[in-house]
Amino acid sequence: MFSSITSGMMAQSRTLGQTVGVAVIGAVWAGRTIFYAGTGTSGDATLAPIDAQIAGLHDAFLTAAVFTGIALLLSIQAFLKETRQAGK
Repeated sequence: MFSSITSGMMAQSRTLGQTVGVAVIGAVWAGRTIFYAGTGTSGDATLAPIDAQIAGLHDAFLTAAVFTGIALLLSIQAFLKETRQAGK
């Protein structure tokens, strides 16, 4: 019983994380692309010059890398805390 509840919660959190992650990274890409393009795109990042789109994509990947690094550090911290508590 407990394992099915836990696996359901894990699946739900994974789905929510993927959905929110795609939305956040897409918003970062669009915002940074419009920033690099200047005012000529009238709010549509897909109409920006290719150089602005590449720079926006670079910033989006950098943002994803930072979020991944933070998640990795938090995971390591939780793992170390759990192993210390199990050893006592």
